Amino acid sequence: MFRSKPIEIFRTLSSTEVRKLGDFLQAPTYARHEPLQKLYALLRKAHPSLEQSWIKREHLFARVFENEPYAEKRLRYLFSDMAKAMEAFLIQLEFEAADFQQDRLLLQAYRKRRLDKHYMSLHKRVARQLEDHPYRNATYLGMRFQFEKASYEYEASRRSHNLDTNLQQVVDRLDLWFLANKLKFSCEILNNRGVVKVELQLFLLDEILSYLKDRDLHRYPMIAVYLQVLLTLTEGDQPQHYRKLLELLEQHRKHFPASEVFDLYVYAKNYCIRNINQGKVEYTRELFDFYNIILSEGIIFRDGHLTQWDFKNLVTLGLRLGEFDWTTDFLERYRDKLRPTERDNVVAYNRANLAFHRGAYGETLELLQQVEFTDVYYHLDSKALLLKTYYETEEWEPLGALIEAFKVFLKRNKQISDYQSIVYGNLVRFTNTLIRFRRGRKVDLAKLRQNVETTRQIANIAWLREKLDEAQAAS
Repeated sequence: MFRSKPIEIFRTLSSTEVRKLGDFLQAPTYARHEPLQKLYALLRKAHPSLEQSWIKREHLFARVFENEPYAEKRLRYLFSDMAKAMEAFLIQLEFEAADFQQDRLLLQAYRKRRLDKHYMSLHKRVARQLEDHPYRNATYLGMRFQFEKASYEYEASRRSHNLDTNLQQVVDRLDLWFLANKLKFSCEILNNRGVVKVELQLFLLDEILSYLKDRDLHRYPMIAVYLQVLLTLTEGDQPQHYRKLLELLEQHRKHFPASEVFDLYVYAKNYCIRNINQGKVEYTRELFDFYNIILSEGIIFRDGHLTQWDFKNLVTLGLRLGEFDWTTDFLERYRDKLRPTERDNVVAYNRANLAFHRGAYGETLELLQQVEFTDVYYHLDSKALLLKTYYETEEWEPLGALIEAFKVFLKRNKQISDYQSIVYGNLVRFTNTLIRFRRGRKVDLAKLRQNVETTRQIANIAWLREKLDEAQAAS
């Protein structure tokens, strides 16, 4: 099947949206465009997969233009017309869903046409709707700013010399909207710096933090919550910030839509993960219990699905805590909550991890062969699991080759963040020292232990400590 914009758009439409598109194309602008109507009918027949054998250029042309000779240029014009119509339809769908923006534009139209009675009636209705709005997130603050701005423009257009306006409210709402968005996206940038390499700058952040320090933010949950997230990212060595974040999330999560609640809990989750990666193993049980809460309350699901990362994290936590029965049950119970495109790969890796922890190393190697390196993180985790498996089975030659390949991968892959490069690099470095001891070379295990405990930023540090214990017991 060839690629084209209208076909790609059509594939994303629900059955209801396909029917609405048909109604949309009955407007005078499109109704007399017979080839367009025929093309719509053909695409609707093939929906939702659009994988039928006749979805090809020549076949579509023959079905739309019947006995006319094939003309590539004419087909391109037809698809261009369909793409423009579908884009107009998508705009209409978005506009229909944006109730506030419709009201804002209507207020603007009433003001310009000096329809004061209708303006005031709509103004009162919008004011009530904003007061009753279920959320208090950045989107809400933006709507409040736009509403105050519309009110100011109305008053200014009627009484140009009147000093009694809501200009102060306009500026205040603008500040709140800016602060909310600045904090939100600053958190995202700082969080991403710990995951992938990004070269994004943060301006005015110190000034904003200084301004917000010690202010009473209980009326502005959006700012209070994201400020607390920011503190967990910038002052991660102070656990009170994490505790306060959990408290604020419990108190204010009703003020955010479900998708944003999900993202906010991700920040809390990542705080625990960072501490675990720094060797603070006490956060393992904390994170496991945290995960079970958001799992049981449904917060963890996005669009009804469990992300492959949360799935893997839950399995990893269960294994680290020795909860093998729980982990096995979780693997089977929630595998269907994974997105179909990710399911086989995710299940294969996590079953390999379960097999490793049960000492079934042959099964571990077989399952790892089924894992595709869909991204850099699966590549890292699979290499680390393979490294541990070779170590446990004393496969020294393939382990040596793997270590060298791992070093090159960490050095050359530009997608790996500095943090990931450090923690996995330390795992490789210290494991390599243990290998020398296991193969009969002289190694100062006490010094190695001291280096591990001093470094702390080591992937799979619990496993490494266990191997050190075994080595010291055998020495």
